[in-house]
Order: sequence, then structure tokens, then C-alpha cells
Amino acid sequence: MRGTALTSARVIIRQHGQIIRETNVAPGPFIIDDLFDTSYNGDLNVEIIEADGTSSEFTVPFAAVPESMRPGLSNYSATIGQTTQYDNDWFGEATYQQGINNNLTLNLGARTADNYLALLGGGVVAGHWGALGLNATYSNARVERGERKQGWRLGASYSRTFQPTNTTLTLAGYRHSTAGYRDMTDVLGVRDVLDDGRQWDSYSHQQRNQFTLLINQNMGRYGALYFSGSASDYYGDKQKDSQFQFGYTNNWKQVSYGLSWSRQKNTYHQTYDDPTLPDSALAGSNTVLRGDVVSLNVSFPLGSSPKSPQLNTVYTQRSGDQAGHTIQTGLSGVMGRDNTFSYALAANQDSNYGDTSWNANVQQRGSLATLSAGYAHAHDYRQYSAGVRGGLVAHKGGVTLGPYLSDTFALVHAEGAEGAMVRHGQGSRINSSGYAIVPALSAFRDNSIRIDPQGLPSYTELLETEKHVVPYAGAMLYVSFDTRFGQAILIQSELEDGNPIPLGAAVSSEQERDIGVVGQGEQVYARVQEQQGALLIRWGDDDKHTCVISYDITSEDKTQDLIQLKAPCRNSSPILHLSEAP
Repeated sequence: MRGTALTSARVIIRQHGQIIRETNVAPGPFIIDDLFDTSYNGDLNVEIIEADGTSSEFTVPFAAVPESMRPGLSNYSATIGQTTQYDNDWFGEATYQQGINNNLTLNLGARTADNYLALLGGGVVAGHWGALGLNATYSNARVERGERKQGWRLGASYSRTFQPTNTTLTLAGYRHSTAGYRDMTDVLGVRDVLDDGRQWDSYSHQQRNQFTLLINQNMGRYGALYFSGSASDYYGDKQKDSQFQFGYTNNWKQVSYGLSWSRQKNTYHQTYDDPTLPDSALAGSNTVLRGDVVSLNVSFPLGSSPKSPQLNTVYTQRSGDQAGHTIQTGLSGVMGRDNTFSYALAANQDSNYGDTSWNANVQQRGSLATLSAGYAHAHDYRQYSAGVRGGLVAHKGGVTLGPYLSDTFALVHAEGAEGAMVRHGQGSRINSSGYAIVPALSAFRDNSIRIDPQGLPSYTELLETEKHVVPYAGAMLYVSFDTRFGQAILIQSELEDGNPIPLGAAVSSEQERDIGVVGQGEQVYARVQEQQGALLIRWGDDDKHTCVISYDITSEDKTQDLIQLKAPCRNSSPILHLSEAP
């Protein structure tokens, strides 16, 4: 998601009229790349609210990749809640997917609100030629003045990565086959006009056809190209919409650079109640927004360290409704062991405002939430901002908080490992219950999840520190790490006949739990939970290859990370009689 702000601004992203992301951005070009994965098709409407209260909008083409499922697997979701607009209307939604075989996935869905019902049915056909998604949606709604509308929307989407050129193509086309089809947000918006007399704006009202094309081409050392475009037409007198974006990015040694061009022609429909019109009609008007944007950006590090700050310079030229140019220079970077703290400083000059604006932003990702703060200053305004973002997962072990949650994530469990950092977990640490969240995973790819032993309590030992997972899209994975906890002891020992204990012999507790191993130099390492007891040493399958060590640490200093003792390993009877060992 790329755009340009003239001042320190608030950015609101909507899909089908619903807010899916809000954030603060610095003056100049910005990129938002942490949107949650969504299976919904539909362009993203971006509203930029400047520091002086003025606002601008543009549309970003979006099409979801057809999602297939393996045979026998299913995926379902259910949602109920209230809209943040439209008088807090209640609504409900449910979806279900079923993998039939390796080539076919069936999809069902329903959405309902007061006097509104939409039903969806379709499927995904996948093969060596790519993935093709087909669906049909029926809607039945009460709209203006009690009038009832019903209609169909037919949809198709296609996606494929072409090898060996590594070209990713996503193609989606819609057709509203009848003028009576309505999205839920459009229905609620019209009712809001009638009930409260407020004005309502829509980009999707009575859309007839929409065509979307997204192409990404990776050219290796020659850089990467991307193109996105969409075109729509409508019933009634609303003009056609079109949006196009084209860009190129590459690196030369440590210098990154990019060039982009975009063109927008958007028409949004404004509906309002006019008492001079008959009861069966509402008044409406269309506003057309046009503009081209060309942007050149260059960035390079100020040093050779991986955490050296980056110097960024961006020049943007605009034509159309917001004609002018912008020059921005900034410094950004990360700090902390897992890059959990980020900062950005920038100076921005825009030809429409004349003066220079300054801004600073910081963000800290923690194990429980992500905190952000910002400050912006120009001759006619000062702006302060702060934000908190987080996620919550309820599971059989309790409730775990995290910095945020994407569509595909993992719940990590390591009993007794409180305080240990989860590498690549974006600031997550194991909590007092032994859980942590890895907020984002890449679907259908190998993901490494690793716990850093540094920071572990002295009474806990990780038996494994890394696991690899390959999740399905939309999955929540449970990843468990084996631990051993108790007081660490190191016993210098030998057999009764003076021979050494075999290297690698297993060490068990009286409860027959594996708690240690015999190392070099006849040193027996174990973690014990009792102040005194016996350890069974075993290096074979029969009692002739076992012995027992008695230990007592009641008088030892428990603040030590490792208590060292000396004791013989005596011949043992079977483990069931271990408590009788001398």
C-alpha cells in the first residue's frame, strides 16, 4: 500500500466500506505493508486526513488469490458484532471451505443484518495451469422507503506464478448481473441517510462490472517490476473508475532505489435525503477525483553494521486535483536485540504549503503489545499521536497476549521458560504460564521458530531450541518445546569397582523421568526437584548395566546455578525399588 501525505497525517483504509486499518504517517510518500491477509476481493479505499483537517482519497486495486485446501481439510469462521458506522447495526457472517480433492475446493458463505441477507456459493479449481476461483452471491435487502431489492453478483479470479520467469499474475473480474444487487454496507449507508439525515459516500454503490489485474515480476539482480490496475463501471449516471500503478525497484551495492507512477480517476457517490423529492427517492451526486503521481526514492545505510540507520530521500511530483511536488529527507533505523525498537526522523517540504515540516516517530514491539508515538511540527500546527496495538489468543492453557495477530500465526509453549525471547517473534517472550505468540508466519513456506536460551530462569533448561513449521493459510499453530526444570547438579562419580561410568548413560529420577546424562570425566549432570533422593544411571537393557547415586543438597547454597557434589554410583536393584537404595 503506497501513498503520499502532505503533512503528518492519519491514514484510514477501508474495504467494502469497513475500516480494516488506521495508522499515522509522516509527510511524504508512505508504505503500509502489514495489512492482515484477507480472502475478500474488493479494492481498498484509502483516506488521508491531513494535520489541517483536509482530506483526500484514492483507491488501490486488490484481488485475493484463490485459496485451495487439501482433500479432507475444512476451514470455517463465524462473526457477530456491530458496525462502527451506520448507527451500530448488528450483523453476522459465516464462511465454510471444504477440500474435495487435490483439484477442487468448495466455498459457502452467508452475511446477514436487519432486513438484509447475502448467500455465497462457489469453488476453486486448481491445476498445473494455476488456480481459478468462481463464485456467485445472491442478496436480498430492504432499501429506500421500504423498497426491496434482490440480485446476483458473479465473480471469477485467477492466479498463477509462471516459471522460470517467476512472474506472479493475479486476475479478478466481477459482474453485477442485475441492478438489484446490494452490498451490506451500501444498504446500511442508505438507511443511515433516511434515519438520521446524514450524507453518505460510496465507491461501490450499484457497481456493474469490475476488472482487476495485478502483476509482479522478479528479475533477480535486475530488480523487480510491479503493476496493478482496475476499471469499474456502474448503473445509473455514475462515471467509470480507473486506477493504475506501475513501479520498479532495485539495489546497487548498498543503495536501494525505486521509481513509481500512478494514475487515479475515482467517482464517489454521495447520497442524501431531499424532502422535496417523492418518498420513494433519494437525492444523490457524483464527485470525480483525478490525478497522476510520479515518485523517485533513494536510500542507503550510514555505516556497515546491519543496524546502521538508513538515509532516505524521496521526490514526488503530482498533477491533477492536488498538483504540486514534495521533497522528503529522513533517517530511520532499528535498535534492540530482535530489532523491536524502530525510529524515524524526517523533514518534508511541499510546494502547496511553502514551509518545512518536521516529524519524529518511534515504535516499540513488546511481548504484550506494540506501542507507537509521534510528533509533527510546522509553522501553523503541532501534532502529537500515540497508539497501542495488540492481539489476544484464548486457548486451553489460558489467555495469551501478543504484539498483534496476522491471519497465520503460532502459539508457542515452553513450560517453565518464563522470560525467554522467541526469536523472529517480533518482541514476544514466554510468559509466566509458559506461552508466547509468534504473530505472523508465511503460509505454505518453511518457518523457523526458535527460543533464545539466554534469559531463561536458572531452574529451567530447554531440551530443544528450534522447530520448523509449514502452515496452511489462515492456520493457528500450536508449537511445543520440551523443557527440563529443577536445581542443576553436577556429581563427580564412579562405579563401586572404580571403573568409570559409560559416557552418555541416561540419568532418571525416582519417578522414572529422564532428567540428565553422564558426560565426560565421569561427571553426572541432572536437574532435580527434590532436596534429596536417588538418581538411576542406566547404560544397558538389564539391571547389570545400572547403578544408583544418592544425593543430598539440603545444606547447599541454592542460589548457585550449578551445585557440584561427589558421590559413588552403587549397584542397583530394579527401578521399582530405587527408594530403598542406600
